Amino acid sequence: MTGRFPAITRHSWHDAIHRAAAALLLVAIIVGPIRAEDRFELLSRSLMQAPPRTAAIMDEWAILGTGGGIAVYRCSDELTRESFLPVVGEPIDLLLRDRTAYIAAYQGGLSVVDLSDPLHPVERYQHPSPDARFCASVGDRLLLGDTKRGILLFDISSPLEPQLMETIKPEKQIVGLAAESVSYTH
Repeated sequence: MTGRFPAITRHSWHDAIHRAAAALLLVAIIVGPIRAEDRFELLSRSLMQAPPRTAAIMDEWAILGTGGGIAVYRCSDELTRESFLPVVGEPIDLLLRDRTAYIAAYQGGLSVVDLSDPLHPVERYQHPSPDARFCASVGDRLLLGDTKRGILLFDISSPLEPQLMETIKPEKQIVGLAAESVSYTH
């Protein structure tokens, strides 16, 4: 019987429970209180493909990184209307700036999605980076964290057309990214 089922580690169960709880919390926040006569229905395949690993809110829209793409829901429609855009890889981190989504996708890289029409999102740019897991921005710079390659630094002064400037190889493996705008005065 050994070897029939892959070993399930305590860590993988822990991660799966955290992802499921985060998804339920996001839905509860967006939908609000549920009356006794209301019922829950599965209205989309996208959440069946994989639990969301990342989410962001833009005005009245919820953007979920899930199942090899992003699902975009209008909160005022009680999550009944959805658009889904496939991207290369599995979205792990999502950064919104105005109506542009920057997605760090594992086994995919950086995907830039135009959300000017949220019901019809369009991928405008893709840069391969197999272990992309994090993204952050500061000013007109986007940092994409790849656990093997390092930090890829992009110029996003033209938001839908990033330009790779350099790759920074840190001494240790990246476990997360955070950035903030800093100004210096002399």
